[in-house]
Amino acid sequence: MRQHLRGISELTSAALLALIVISVGGLVVIRVIESIQTGIREATNQLIEAEMSLRQVLGVTAAYIDSSGNLIVVLVSGDFPVKLQDVYINDTLWSSQCKAASAGRTGPIEGFVVQPYSIVVVTCNVGAASYIDVKIVYEGGSVATRAQPV
Repeated sequence: MRQHLRGISELTSAALLALIVISVGGLVVIRVIESIQTGIREATNQLIEAEMSLRQVLGVTAAYIDSSGNLIVVLVSGDFPVKLQDVYINDTLWSSQCKAASAGRTGPIEGFVVQPYSIVVVTCNVGAASYIDVKIVYEGGSVATRAQPV
């Protein structure tokens, strides 16, 4: 004798299908929201970095060549830390031959951080020269000046 098999009801299958669709849809929505939040976080970080670089300010207070042939450039920072990057002398990169000193700290130009409202002295041995055009590049821009022997 043959038994009669019964399947699940239409109502149960519709409910299961709806549950599966809602679950998959929920996962898609969560992934989209995470993606949007990641984009917002990255944009915020870029804005913060841009603001930091825009707030960095350096001003030249003195630039001269001393009797030993050393170029001395005295700079003052504004209300935000300044990260030095490069020194150009007569449009030639000189960063590796120069040192920066500020608040008892001395180090190479590249990556040297000048604290807010501080003086930094940049020294480069250039030998005898009648004048030198100097450009100091930092994250927020650059400053340029001309130095002469004293």
